[in-house]
Order: sequence, then structure tokens, then C-alpha cells
Amino acid sequence: ALVSSLVLSSPLMAVNLLITGLLGIALGLALREGFSFVRLMLVGVFASLISFGLRVLSYSILFGDNLLRLGIEAMDTSIEQVLHMYQSLGFDPEVMAQMEELTMTMGEAVRLLLPLGIILTAIIQTYANIFFVRLLVKRIPSMQMTVPWVPPFIQWRWPWYAVWGFIGVRVLSVVPLFLPVPEEIWNTMVLNFDLFFVYLFLVQGLAIIWFFLDKY
Repeated sequence: ALVSSLVLSSPLMAVNLLITGLLGIALGLALREGFSFVRLMLVGVFASLISFGLRVLSYSILFGDNLLRLGIEAMDTSIEQVLHMYQSLGFDPEVMAQMEELTMTMGEAVRLLLPLGIILTAIIQTYANIFFVRLLVKRIPSMQMTVPWVPPFIQWRWPWYAVWGFIGVRVLSVVPLFLPVPEEIWNTMVLNFDLFFVYLFLVQGLAIIWFFLDKY
């Protein structure tokens, strides 16, 4: 009754409940099909990204405003408040200038890496959901379900074709030299893809090192 009253009183609440359930539905269907852990993660991340997009879209339709823009504006306001706090503490002007430059640089970095942050959030959200579903299945023996889990770290191996993603980013980085593309948007996209593959292969390298340390 409480949930029903909340849903009826707030269209946003109803939309959020429907969108939030999308990840659970996707994972449930993937588990029923007997997907491996990697495929389960891919399905979950894809569903999570769709949920995020739908949430932003629904907010824009219901309130006529962009959720991402509001988030960026809130971050800018927080940065200004931090700088005002530093000024009120009586810092030296030279130190204040350095702090302001550092704070503005951090804010710009957050804006540039927002797409990567959204993807990482989707990965963490999917991992957490699979973890809790696996925990729930273990606690309730009557649930006849097998939830695949991540293999040991020393066995982590990315598909060989993942290297083409890294090479593709290098190719994309020189496209503005030959084609008229919106440079700011393009460079932001390339930066996010570049960092994604850098960290991807960093994890792979750590897994290889861990393998040899464990073996020898």
C-alpha cells in the first residue's frame, strides 16, 4: 500500500521504479539462459547504461531540464563554495591562486571523464547486483539456481581482439588532423576510450604478474 501510494503520488517515483527494475530483469533473463560471468556482466552493464539513459530522458521530459547539466552545475557551485571557504580562511593570494587553478583543473577533469565514470558506475552496479543475487541464492537452498562468479584473478584474460580497441583509439586520435570533426567532443570521446583501454590492460598486466608470482 505504501509503495502504491508513493507511485501514484509521484510520476517520477513510478518511472524510477520501472527503470531501476530493468537491470534486475536483464540479469534474471541472462541467469535463466545460463550465461557465463563475463556475458552476465556485459548484459548487466548494457542494461545499466540503458537505465541511466532512460532516467536522464524521463527527468528531461517530466521537468524540462537536463539531469547531467544540473549535476555539472551543482559541481561548479560546490567548487565556488570551496574557493570562497579558502578565501574566508585568509590564505595568501599566491596560495589561493594555486588552489583555484587546482580546483578548476579537477572540475574540468570530472567533466571530461564523465562518460568513463558512467561506464564504471554501471560496471560496479552490475557486479554488486550479481554478488547479492549469489549471496541470496546461497542463503536460500530452495532456489534452484546457479550464479556464475568471477574466476580467480590469476586466470583473468581479455579476448585477443581487445587489442584492436586500443589500436582503434590511436587511430581515432589522429582523425581531426584529416577530417572536419567537432574537436572538443571528439577529443573527449577519445580521452575516455583511451583511459578505458589503458586501465583494462593495466588490470591484465597485474593479473599476469600475479600469475607468475603465484607460480614461482
